Amino acid sequence: MVVDDAILGKPLDRTEARNMLRSLSGRRHEVLTGLCLTTAGEPRRVYSSVTSSGVNFRRMSNDDIAWYLKTEEYRDKAGAYGIQGFASIFINRIEGCYFNIVGFPVSEFARLCRRAKISLIQNLG
Repeated sequence: MVVDDAILGKPLDRTEARNMLRSLSGRRHEVLTGLCLTTAGEPRRVYSSVTSSGVNFRRMSNDDIAWYLKTEEYRDKAGAYGIQGFASIFINRIEGCYFNIVGFPVSEFARLCRRAKISLIQNLG
């Protein structure tokens, strides 16, 4: 997750989470996920990509941030929020893959599998 060229990882504590949420308030940031798929056979092939999704937060008041921190949903979340939970009320718009923001860009993974001639459907059933 990137805002103003700063990478936001998982906050170490509530204070760091508060600072992250303040930096996201009323702004757009990017969620980036890198994928790498390596085939097992010979010749070994490597397929990789980066998925980028934009997230626009509405302006959050100090009371909004305090309320969200009380939910403790910020724990173990990059950028101190989970879009699939309570933080969804603060999101104005997303651009790109929702699943990338949640944590794993499924459609991009499927695309890499197709490039590698790996059938996900056949292997699921």
